[in-house]
Amino acid sequence: MTNPTRRDALAGGIALVATAGLPGSAQAMDSVLDTHDCLGLADLVRKRKVSPAELLDAAIARTEALNPRFNFMAQKHYDYARKAIAGGLPQGPFTGVPWLLKGLNTYIAGEITENGSRLYKGNRATVTSELVRRIEAAGFVVFGKT
Repeated sequence: MTNPTRRDALAGGIALVATAGLPGSAQAMDSVLDTHDCLGLADLVRKRKVSPAELLDAAIARTEALNPRFNFMAQKHYDYARKAIAGGLPQGPFTGVPWLLKGLNTYIAGEITENGSRLYKGNRATVTSELVRRIEAAGFVVFGKT
C-alpha cells in the first residue's frame, strides 16, 4: 500500500472535512464520513440529528489531525465560521455543512487572503467575493482555505 498523496487528501476533501459529530465512538464518526455526502450531511442537520456547530467542530478536529501530514490548509477561518453559525445560517440545500475554499481570489471581508503568494502575506480582504457569497447562500459554513 502506498502512502496517500496530497491529491488523495484533497480528492476526499468534501467528505473528509464534513464529518458529523454524532454521539458514539470514533468508528461511528468514520461511518458517517464514509456514508454521507454534503447533501446527506445537510439532511442530518435539517432533521436535527446533528447541529451545524457539531459538524464544524468535527471538521475542525479532522482538519487539525490531518493538516500536519498533508499541509493542505492555507488559512484557518474557524472563528469566522463559528460566528456565521451563531448569527444564523441561510436555508439552502447545504445548510450547516462545513466547507473549505480554494485560497485563490476567494475573499472574505476582514479575513486574511494571501492568494498563495508571499507578496500578499498578511493581506486582509476588504470585500467578500461573489463566489464566497454564493457558497454561503447555499448554506455552507466556510471555515478555511486550502
